[in-house]
Amino acid sequence: MNEENTLLYFWNSSCSVCEPLYDKLQSLIKSNFPLLSVEKINIVDHPEFRAKYHVFSSPLIILLLDGKEYFRSGGNVSTQEIKQKIQRLYQLKFDE
Repeated sequence: MNEENTLLYFWNSSCSVCEPLYDKLQSLIKSNFPLLSVEKINIVDHPEFRAKYHVFSSPLIILLLDGKEYFRSGGNVSTQEIKQKIQRLYQLKFDE
């Protein structure tokens, strides 16, 4: 798994908002932040990542830049809110 410049998306199959939110996030990242990758991680199938990133509920979004966590957001969040959070950090990192 790439952990450099990545949006980690933690989910599980019993979560009713996880799948629709992931589809929207994936589209958002592809359209607006092409230098980021998206990793979808099922917290039931991969407890090692759940432990590593201290994930206690889903969905949970974590933005990693240069392998370091810059923000996390959980629950049913709006993609516009996520876009605003990523935009500033993305510009600082990639716009030179």
